[in-house]
Amino acid sequence: MAEQLVISTAAPERQSIVIDGTSYQLATPEDLELRQSLWLAKAGKRVQALMEGEHNDAELDELQALLNRMTRMVVLKLPDEVFARLRDTQKLAIAGAFTDAVSLSGDGSRRSGPTSSPDSSGSTEATTTDGSGPQSQPSGGT
Repeated sequence: MAEQLVISTAAPERQSIVIDGTSYQLATPEDLELRQSLWLAKAGKRVQALMEGEHNDAELDELQALLNRMTRMVVLKLPDEVFARLRDTQKLAIAGAFTDAVSLSGDGSRRSGPTSSPDSSGSTEATTTDGSGPQSQPSGGT
């Protein structure tokens, strides 16, 4: 017998991160538009590639731009002043936490999502949400 597709429109359970003592929720795959999901998957692979080997200034600038956009896309309602205080390594850890949160579904099976750095932190805590979606993101560029 074939597996049954089960779709829920209820607000998903969300993971959260804590920055300077304040909890911020991470987006779920259901929050993201197709364009955002595809971009995150591609950006995650590019971040991994940029983390390897020697880096020139253009590659470091690209890495910073990718991490900035990823962080804005996956952390819901992150105030500009908090974002401005984050270091690049913290943004990398946030990308890893998002990847860890979406890579395993409730039954332990793999789910699609961006690829994280092997050095990224996966520290998250479960929370529920009011159902609001991620902040809007520009569709072009990095």
